[in-house]
Amino acid sequence: MKVLLAPFLIIGMTFYSNPLGDLRWKYRVLLVSGPATLVEEQLNLLETSPDELEDRNLLVFDLNKKIQSLPEGRIHSDDVKSYFGLDGNDFRVLLIGKDGGVKINSTQFVKPIDLFATIDRMPMRQAEMRQRN
Repeated sequence: MKVLLAPFLIIGMTFYSNPLGDLRWKYRVLLVSGPATLVEEQLNLLETSPDELEDRNLLVFDLNKKIQSLPEGRIHSDDVKSYFGLDGNDFRVLLIGKDGGVKINSTQFVKPIDLFATIDRMPMRQAEMRQRN
């Protein structure tokens, strides 16, 4: 019986593996999902701060687009939505830290100042800022 369970565990782990796994320890990721008008409004808020996004190694994904282009390739938005339990109908903003953990899970717009403050309180970000100085 134990021999039969092992293949199923491996298959299950592969099926549910994090589609953002290749970004771990390199980038923070902001996932924006929901009705197009709300997603667009959130993205417009973030467009005012491109330097701050880059400084924090933050990639922003509009999950209404089928494919997300990455520095290391591409991923399918449906895989990301499935992994993080996003149905695409309800507005959601998720901040994924470099460690792969969810740092913000909001059903409201996230202001850039609040996003950056959250990131700047993270231990890894604090270390990054110390290394620059």
